Amino acid sequence: MAALCVFACANSSGTLPLGAGSTSSSAGESSATGSGSRSTSATTTGAVLGSAGSSSSSSGSSSSANVDAGQAGAPEGGIGGAAASISDNFESGSLSSIWSLTDMNGVPNTQYTPVTTVAISSTQTHSGMYSVEVTGGGFFGTAPPTAAFYGRVWVYFGSSPGSGHWAFIEGVGPGSQSTATQVRLGGNLGTYDANIQTSGPEDEIRASAPDGGVIPPPLATWTCFEFYYGEDTLEFWQDGAQILDVTPTTPWMDGNVTAPWSPQYVMIRFGYAAFGANAIDVWFDDVALDAQRIGCD
Repeated sequence: MAALCVFACANSSGTLPLGAGSTSSSAGESSATGSGSRSTSATTTGAVLGSAGSSSSSSGSSSSANVDAGQAGAPEGGIGGAAASISDNFESGSLSSIWSLTDMNGVPNTQYTPVTTVAISSTQTHSGMYSVEVTGGGFFGTAPPTAAFYGRVWVYFGSSPGSGHWAFIEGVGPGSQSTATQVRLGGNLGTYDANIQTSGPEDEIRASAPDGGVIPPPLATWTCFEFYYGEDTLEFWQDGAQILDVTPTTPWMDGNVTAPWSPQYVMIRFGYAAFGANAIDVWFDDVALDAQRIGCD
């Protein structure tokens, strides 16, 4: 797969022209409008090159025992033959107690706000008989195994999110739904993006293909996504090719956020949120979390 770039790849003059950055949305609003582009020049913003890439080092060792919430057998998300700290292939046929449910805005599942759009499904599976299907919107989440952590998840997008803002992976800090910092992976204006929402400023970083075009998610096929949440660091891979590499010195598009920006992550969530995007069905399978990079095997 061709190397991908944050914003856009170098043009003939060797500079990295940044895309016309629209302001990103707050929860429940579309971010597909606005024109506040950031016109910095020449230097890369954590340029994304290579297929597998060198993995960032974790800032913390694992402090949790291995949790395999799936069916007994070969460990999911194996690292050199060992199981990841947290893994689930959902072959038990039900959601494990390690997972907590929220709606698409992060409101916890209660008897007053039930989440009925996140459920075990056999409609589409990457392996075995079961996966998790998210219909329209909602998340399932768990506490990460370490302060800085890697993740791997196989995802099947049933149809296109469209050009609006959406998210499918969220690293969440402490606090209430309205105050917790959320560092999201998803898309906006037809391409992948990283979006940070705090109780104050909000911003995003968009990905561009080598030709400057958009990078939409693959549809109606299982795709391996990997990610790394570290201190003011966020990395994102699709099928081993790095799409986003956000470091402490990477400028967020509209300049609303600067390092230190990352929270102390207390939750990692998988699902789908549509902030002006299409409400679609998304399936998740073979989830794994660890202090080391896990890979797609």
